[in-house]
Amino acid sequence: MKGKPCHGGGKEGEVAFYCQGKSCTYAAYASAKAIAWGYTHIYYFAGGFLEWDDEGYPLVIEVKR
Repeated sequence: MKGKPCHGGGKEGEVAFYCQGKSCTYAAYASAKAIAWGYTHIYYFAGGFLEWDDEGYPLVIEVKR
């Protein structure tokens, strides 16, 4: 992820970061930057998208038209 996190909850809203897997460092870096920028409810899933899916956690995929 590059740049500032995008969401509609302001700096007090919940923001989750994840990557493609444990070897990807972008989500960890983005989490640290968000904290430095004053965001207060940051979640970082170190296992990434693939581990989330492997564990059977729910996925929400939106298709924009």
